[in-house]
Amino acid sequence: MDLLLKSWNTQHSEFPNDCILIVVIPIHIGDGRVIVHRIEITIMKATLTKYREWIGEIYGTYITIGLIAFFMVCYWTGLVHVRELRLLNFPIMMAGIYFALDQYRRVFGHISYFKAMTLGVYTGGIAALTFALFLFFILSVDHDLYIRVVKQEPLGEYMNLFVATSAVALEGIFAGMMATYITCNIIETDKAS
Repeated sequence: MDLLLKSWNTQHSEFPNDCILIVVIPIHIGDGRVIVHRIEITIMKATLTKYREWIGEIYGTYITIGLIAFFMVCYWTGLVHVRELRLLNFPIMMAGIYFALDQYRRVFGHISYFKAMTLGVYTGGIAALTFALFLFFILSVDHDLYIRVVKQEPLGEYMNLFVATSAVALEGIFAGMMATYITCNIIETDKAS
């Protein structure tokens, strides 16, 4: 079975960044005859310039994906009960906030200090709350993990699932605030007027 792929940018379509992928599949059947199937697939290229106002949500999701990936690596390697590894969540948070602020500056040409603080805290808050929701789901499903992790915390005997994940969310929000403060002093912002 032969397969022919052809792709090009559609310059005259409604969305000029989209691509059309044409798949031509010749099927050889007996007696030397060939049936050709032609399939057209439009693929949308998602760029952040289309979603200029969603930078906080997009990078908050990126940070959440990074935090979940780090958590799952620790979970699969059996290191999820090591509390000190939570410190490595901070560089993930800080990197995501830095890239969110840098993306805002590249899209809009400049960023004020107040806007940088607002966007950074917003991005960190989205990441922290989404990760806490993920952790709530994981600890609800895997009760043994809940017992291993939460019960060895200080005051762990008084914690339930809601208190534990709320503490993670609060810790993440404050980490996002600290990362935003550090990042705002690293990147170039407009002076306050």
